[in-house]
Amino acid sequence: MDQPPPPHRRTESLRERKKAQTRDALLAAGMRLFAARGFAAVTVAEIAAEADVAPRTFHRYFPDKVELLFAGDDELRETMITALDQTAVDADPVVVIRVVLAAVAKRLGDQHAELVIRERLISETPALRDRDLAKRAGMEELVAERLAVRFGVNVDYLQAQWWAGVAFATFAAGYRAWLTQGGDLGAHLESALELLEHGVRRAT
Repeated sequence: MDQPPPPHRRTESLRERKKAQTRDALLAAGMRLFAARGFAAVTVAEIAAEADVAPRTFHRYFPDKVELLFAGDDELRETMITALDQTAVDADPVVVIRVVLAAVAKRLGDQHAELVIRERLISETPALRDRDLAKRAGMEELVAERLAVRFGVNVDYLQAQWWAGVAFATFAAGYRAWLTQGGDLGAHLESALELLEHGVRRAT
């Protein structure tokens, strides 16, 4: 018969759930205000008030409102790297990209409305565009490092960098189509990947 967790474990679990709920409330509050008034017009104090917490509580979770907007990027990066690392070392690069894109679709597929708002805010705000480009470049570099390990070469070797760039270009094409057209993110990413496969076959 299963034993209940000890009291300190139950307390820890309750604390973690409370922290997750507060973080989610701040994210939702920020996106509501950004969508209604634009990014620049919203303050941290207003986001905290909308989430019914103190401004100091906001800063326990996010250093500023920019990082709140990009909060999902850390989870996305972990999703991509986990999926990449779980594929066979000798797998074809296109197969690896397919596995990674499927994991990304599972992570983001139910967030269409929120991501449409986020992309609009980024396009309207030069500072956010710069941050977005920097974060994407960092993700691409991390993927290149993982691929370099697979290929057994230095990270600056052309093959690793090229496949990382291909992976992100494929993602960007499918992602943009999904933002514009809606529907199933996985299907859009698969369509972009099929175009890549067609190009690879023609080249070989």
